[in-house]
Amino acid sequence: MLSVKPAAMRLLRRAGTARSAAVSSHRDLPAEGIAVKSLKVIHGYGSSGHGGAIRTECRKVLDYKAARGEIEGVLAGEEFTSQNPAARRWLQRCPQLADSSSYNRGNRGITLVFLR
Repeated sequence: MLSVKPAAMRLLRRAGTARSAAVSSHRDLPAEGIAVKSLKVIHGYGSSGHGGAIRTECRKVLDYKAARGEIEGVLAGEEFTSQNPAARRWLQRCPQLADSSSYNRGNRGITLVFLR
């Protein structure tokens, strides 16, 4: 299990390289030219019952990157619902997220990251 500092460093590395990555989850599709628009960070909720240190630190790092304009935005998993206007705006930009198993689940163990 990662501690807070290594987890935050890993998050920064992955978020920094993901935008330029060509990723395909389908074996029959070529990976070249596929733009990554969003990431789902699975940090867990923590065993304390009120959110763990890794979750808190990941969200701080992502909020900082969004404020600096390094990423487009961040949406907490518990806010990723059809009732949330911000979630609906992100779904217009990334409609494939509507098929996510995390949509309308109020999952506090994830954070969505929207890349530039």
